[in-house]
Amino acid sequence: MGRLHLALLGSPTVRRDDHQIVFPTRKALALLAYLATEGGAHTREALTALLWPESDEASGRAALRSTLNLLRVALRSASTGLDQLRVTRDILAFDPADCAFDVATLHAATRAASAPDPGQGTGERTLALLSMAVAGYRGDFLAGFTLRDAPGFDDWASVQREAWHRRFGVACDKLSALQSEAGESAAALDTAARWVAHDALNEAAHRRLIEIHLATANRAAALAAFAACRAILARDLGTAPSPETLALAERAREGWSMSHHGDHRPPPRPPLPGLAEALPLVGRAEEHRRLVRLFHSAVQGGALAVVLVGEAGIGKTRLAEAFLSWAAAQGGVVLTGRAFEAGGRLPYGPIVELLRGPLAHEGEPGALLSAVWLVELSRLWPELRERIPALPPPTGDDAAAQTRVFEAVARLGAALAARGPLVLLVDDVQWADSASLDLLRYVARRWAASGASVLLLLTARTEALPVAEGDHPALAEWLAALGRDLPLTRLALDALAPEETLRLLRTLDPAATEPDLSRVGAWLHRETGGQPFYLAETLKVLRGPAQADSSASGLDVATLARDERTLRSLLPPGVREVIRAQLGRLAPPAAALLVAGAVLGQDATFAQLCQVAGIGEAAALPALDELLRRRLLREDRAGGYHFAHDKIRDVTYTEAGEARRRVFHRRAFEVLGASAPAAHLAHHAAGAGLTDEAIRWGVAAGDAALHLFAVRDAIAHYETARQAVAERLGGIWPERVDRHRCLLNLGRAYELVPAFDAARAVYDSLLDHGREATQPTTVVAALNRLATLAVHAGRDIPRAATLLHQARMIAESDDDRAGLAETEWNLALLGVYTFDAPGAIAHGERALALAGEIAHHELVARVRNTLAQARTIIADWSGVADAAEAARVWYAAQGDRALEAECLALLAAARTGLGQPREGVAAGREALAISQAIENAWGRAYAAPNLAIALLDVGAL
Repeated sequence: MGRLHLALLGSPTVRRDDHQIVFPTRKALALLAYLATEGGAHTREALTALLWPESDEASGRAALRSTLNLLRVALRSASTGLDQLRVTRDILAFDPADCAFDVATLHAATRAASAPDPGQGTGERTLALLSMAVAGYRGDFLAGFTLRDAPGFDDWASVQREAWHRRFGVACDKLSALQSEAGESAAALDTAARWVAHDALNEAAHRRLIEIHLATANRAAALAAFAACRAILARDLGTAPSPETLALAERAREGWSMSHHGDHRPPPRPPLPGLAEALPLVGRAEEHRRLVRLFHSAVQGGALAVVLVGEAGIGKTRLAEAFLSWAAAQGGVVLTGRAFEAGGRLPYGPIVELLRGPLAHEGEPGALLSAVWLVELSRLWPELRERIPALPPPTGDDAAAQTRVFEAVARLGAALAARGPLVLLVDDVQWADSASLDLLRYVARRWAASGASVLLLLTARTEALPVAEGDHPALAEWLAALGRDLPLTRLALDALAPEETLRLLRTLDPAATEPDLSRVGAWLHRETGGQPFYLAETLKVLRGPAQADSSASGLDVATLARDERTLRSLLPPGVREVIRAQLGRLAPPAAALLVAGAVLGQDATFAQLCQVAGIGEAAALPALDELLRRRLLREDRAGGYHFAHDKIRDVTYTEAGEARRRVFHRRAFEVLGASAPAAHLAHHAAGAGLTDEAIRWGVAAGDAALHLFAVRDAIAHYETARQAVAERLGGIWPERVDRHRCLLNLGRAYELVPAFDAARAVYDSLLDHGREATQPTTVVAALNRLATLAVHAGRDIPRAATLLHQARMIAESDDDRAGLAETEWNLALLGVYTFDAPGAIAHGERALALAGEIAHHELVARVRNTLAQARTIIADWSGVADAAEAARVWYAAQGDRALEAECLALLAAARTGLGQPREGVAAGREALAISQAIENAWGRAYAAPNLAIALLDVGAL
């Protein structure tokens, strides 16, 4: 029994399976088209009036009977007795059972597209139905078919033509949106282009085409599509594009300008087509749609987070990048950062990468944030000072300054989210440093509380979730904490299913037969398990050496299907062997350049690759081109080079051998020089076997991390250096390394964690070393830190006093004026804690004189602040005012707003105590305003009581 295929969208055709049905008269076909399209039952009178309007009743009914008989004969001739016509004495109808009808398919598709989506899986069904409907639309309804003697039929056909024309536009609209939301960019582009061709005056169609070009990062094509739209509207309608279309074009221009001109760097190479990059996003439609829904949720309901989880090479980054392109096309503000495994971890590395875009390309950074917050961001991105030379340097104590840095990043994100939904990607978050994770939790919590439209997108390897490494917090624990701060969705990516592997092959060889595709696809899925990275690398090998450097992305499936033994001979076992097979085909200069990239670890410049590989530019240029063609290296916008996948870097590094790695690490250490981050230099020095330099730069890396309040990372660097000293140098520190400073900073870092027992152990070690080496300054410093720790860790005032008196005696006997000044200040603080005003003032005055003698200006301000606090105990308001004002001036000049506010709060109390309550109100209000501006809760609590007292004195409360 053959199935009837009725196609009326375009030139009408009717067939039973592959048998074309020819109708003896046009009206037989017209009768079938009318009955099938209208559906339901129709009277003979109505049909006669429609098709034979000039005939009398008897003649018309006779003509209808004759035409009906011809129609039934034609339909039955191609079947085994099946008849879709239902005929009675007065009524005619068409039975759509077992009939493929393009009009009905389009109608069902547009109805499904307008229905609400009740849940997962519906999108797939709607997409499939729309795809079938759009593919079946060959042109206008009954294109080229008319009945000159039946104007009523032609009028009906004209109405139908307009209705189905409109419905096809609706189908294209919904289908292109669904395809784009599913990450199927190529299909979405085809659908949008077809929509534009179908309805060239529909500006919404042009906008969709521009959006999809933007989603594929093809801004040149987006601008070309806009130019075509503008020309058509001007020529045919005499109008200009709408504001929405103009905004899309402006987005394309801004992106083009930023990518090519805004950063004053040469434009990047155009992407070189190759198999890995040409592979479509297959098997990730539902995950991409989930991300799209989460994007809309963030826009409507505030900040949320999503983590893409899967094994290495499963396609997390590929899916994330496809979604980010889609989000950018919707007007989203997209920022990306990546954590790296190779090389020394830089504190806040992914965060700095996230910030670079908005801070580097914003015409006026002050339009995003006020100067007080830009100052804090300059800690993370010092280049900001080059853009704003007048920006004051950041200052402040460690704990408060870290909070201000975090708050500055949160405010920058909120400012960007006010311009458009903010989407942040942190790729490979399992390698992020502790400081970055702390900062991400803080800003996520702030954005969630404020309702900012932010989507935080993370990618993480499955194997990184269950365990912690060293003192790095376990990623699973961190994600659980993040999930308590804001809604967190976890999307797990699995390997591709056999049918998805088959679909991938079909895109690479559209001409292949289904039997060949099925055979090769089944074999390929068995060999690779559907793992996308392994699939891509395997397909490269299957192309063979002759095509390895070709830009063509196709595959000859028929040739591969002929002999499975050929397939097995081409494919080594295991992904590592697949990569090794690729590396084995490299020319020596390309191989050396690739090893240099593996040693450098992160983005490297061409010059650095040449120097580390030890080859000249003339030989290196074709070698670089070879690596880019084979898709082993990729070039970024800034002209740096990195590996297409971490697994390739891993295999390259391992296969290089110990001797070559040491030589290349030594060259990298020399090439990078002192201008490189200390963490990178420590990594290369260790790899080169340069123990002294590894320790030296490891300590410097700890100092740099501590300066940025990346406390856990600082501890890791310091402890690595200590371990190297113990294991490789027999406990003897290199001459160029300041052991005293290293241990002081390590102890301070442990205090900030806080880990007081670890800090005490470090200070005890420093104290023992100072005594053994007869270094009084070291002993004094250690005693001061142990005294401070005694107060902070257990409020053990007597022990603190004992330690400080010991330190003062040693400093006095050694004439250590800096150590003595610090000790006297700590004794003054101890007096404030115990309300011993005379003792605090006496120690403070001695500390102030010593600090002035050695020109230690920061200590001078610190002591004056403490003296002001001490004098409040005895209500010496004049002394409080003098000390607080002098300290305030210095802190204001340094841009330390937290301590400036503290001094103003003291001034508020002093002015009120001196009988100047109005001046007290002014100082208190300024202290409160500063504390509120920098969101310093402690500062607000300190300023508020003094302001309240002043307000009471002036009768304002």
